[in-house]
Amino acid sequence: MAKSSTLEIVDTHGLTHADWAHINRVMRVYEAGGMSAFEEAIAELGDKEPVRAIRVLGAFWPDIVAEMVQDAMAERGVTRGDIDELVHNHGRATRKQ
Repeated sequence: MAKSSTLEIVDTHGLTHADWAHINRVMRVYEAGGMSAFEEAIAELGDKEPVRAIRVLGAFWPDIVAEMVQDAMAERGVTRGDIDELVHNHGRATRKQ
């Protein structure tokens, strides 16, 4: 039973061609099988490529995904300052090479 797509891409920032391929795939899965099929496709992608799964979900629900990532970081004691330091140190390391 096909159903019209009610999913909407909200944020396209930073998406790669591979991300778009997966977005198009999960949209087709959703149209053919509904939300449960979509959830299965995302779970399968998450098992294989968890970062890509987050980017794909973020295209549909950027605010929710950002909040979930922040919550997961907080549970592990990672702060925004830790991330800023990591980025800063990475920048220094790549300039030395």
